[in-house]
Amino acid sequence: KRSGPVRVLDALASLTPKRLWLNKLEEKGGSLTFAGSAVTIDDVSEFMTALKANPHFTGVELSKTNAATQAAKGLDYVDFTLTATVVYAPIPAAPPAAQGR
Repeated sequence: KRSGPVRVLDALASLTPKRLWLNKLEEKGGSLTFAGSAVTIDDVSEFMTALKANPHFTGVELSKTNAATQAAKGLDYVDFTLTATVVYAPIPAAPPAAQGR
């Protein structure tokens, strides 16, 4: 029963695009809130698509985005917040039905 959070964090590490970083991850009652930054909105979209395809995350929703610039270096980036429901013990996929009977 203790391996659920470890598996979720492992999945999260493998799903996070290289040009996106998480600044905050908070769970309350099975609801996760992610806050972070990405180089482009496409990186945020890629992250959301990966979360939706993973059995540990459901109900993935973008809460807010905000374009920003780091003035000292002239870098543009996107701050974002999204929410999802975490499933610590996903239901295993059903085996494929027997073919050609």
